[in-house]
Amino acid sequence: MRDFMTVWLAGLVVCGVAADAAERTDSVSAFEKLEASRGFNVELACGDSSSVAISGPSDGVADTKTSVVGKTLKIERKSRSFDINSKDSVHVKVTVSQPLDSLAISTGVDLVAPACAIGSDHLDLTASTGADIKTAAKVNRLVIDASTGADIAPLPGQRIDAAETKVHASTGSDIKLCKAGKLSGSLALGSDLTIESSDSSDVSTNLGADITHRDCH
Repeated sequence: MRDFMTVWLAGLVVCGVAADAAERTDSVSAFEKLEASRGFNVELACGDSSSVAISGPSDGVADTKTSVVGKTLKIERKSRSFDINSKDSVHVKVTVSQPLDSLAISTGVDLVAPACAIGSDHLDLTASTGADIKTAAKVNRLVIDASTGADIAPLPGQRIDAAETKVHASTGSDIKLCKAGKLSGSLALGSDLTIESSDSSDVSTNLGADITHRDCH
């Protein structure tokens, strides 16, 4: 009898978890830039048409809003309150129909962007407040703005290469690149920049910021 009750209760728990999960797909018009904030796990994929698939706890999915404003896809929460430490595991899979030239995330968002989702000319990467960007790119010009514990790095086994790189980083942010080309910018307040190589460098560092050199692989 005890074994039966254990199995029965376990079934209730599993059913409860499954019942609390939800998913939906939003159709969106084509876009060139992406913005996301407040605790999402965002994954980019490439396809023939643009869409946004959202999955996770039902309340988190219901609280997720997507919209295209101008050329920018925005992913945000409807409610104003959000605890960055709660991480309710809302997963957002964004299918892009054309390469993007700007990724901007903040407040605990984790974003993964494969090379097919990134343009080859110009790329802006902006991350702040514990946000994390993992990507692969080979671009003519790369502009990075990172602050407040943000991380930007290549996907495992991939590279981020640029002919020209401009970087501004502060407040404990951590940036890893491969070839930086013509490198310029500023680092401050404990931020770290790791590169494989650069053709030239004009980067100011202060208040515990640091530049190091290391192979990407």
